[in-house]
Amino acid sequence: GIDMCLLLEKAHKDYDTVLAMQKLNDEYYLDICCYHIQQAIEKILKCSIELKGERYSYDHSIAKLYKEYVNAGWPEYKDLGMMSGTLTDWESSSRYKDSFAATVSQLSDAIGIYKELENRLLSYLNEQ
Repeated sequence: GIDMCLLLEKAHKDYDTVLAMQKLNDEYYLDICCYHIQQAIEKILKCSIELKGERYSYDHSIAKLYKEYVNAGWPEYKDLGMMSGTLTDWESSSRYKDSFAATVSQLSDAIGIYKELENRLLSYLNEQ
């Protein structure tokens, strides 16, 4: 439905923010990037769950959404499963904790996860 496209568009905007911020290559932007990539992954998971006709929980837990994603019939994605705790953490800690310490390599892993989820979603849409 239309909501689904809206979620996808919003995920895209979060992703674009990350790409723009990355170009600045400044460690102070790292937490902003982490927050936005978490948001992008959260939205694309919700969108993917909805596409399969399931309801997602209104939750920021990536681990929980990942379970719902697989239960909705999407193939498992081990990297996402393994990183889900870290990603969930980024939602709040990147905004509130002074000791927030994500690494550039974690961020690039998360970007890879987002791209894979987006590719899966787009191929699925093209098959419909």
